Amino acid sequence: MTTTIIWHDAKTELPAKSGLYLAVPTTGRMEVLPYTTKHSLFNAYDWNHKKRAESLAVDVKYWAIIPDFPDDESEGVDNG
Repeated sequence: MTTTIIWHDAKTELPAKSGLYLAVPTTGRMEVLPYTTKHSLFNAYDWNHKKRAESLAVDVKYWAIIPDFPDDESEGVDNG
């Protein structure tokens, strides 16, 4: 199986929708983080109050959409 991950520079482009994204924070470790368009912050949600969102925020260098993986049943994979 092959997937393609397109990375975006968080300094120049942010996600258009709130949701979960692959992210590379300034720590350099890839993580899955929520992103909120309401607050324009990673590691926070739309329903967080502004101060709470700001306290949870993580600085991100790069982000990407999580790729779709095929359904095991549709691929004929036998998981035993």
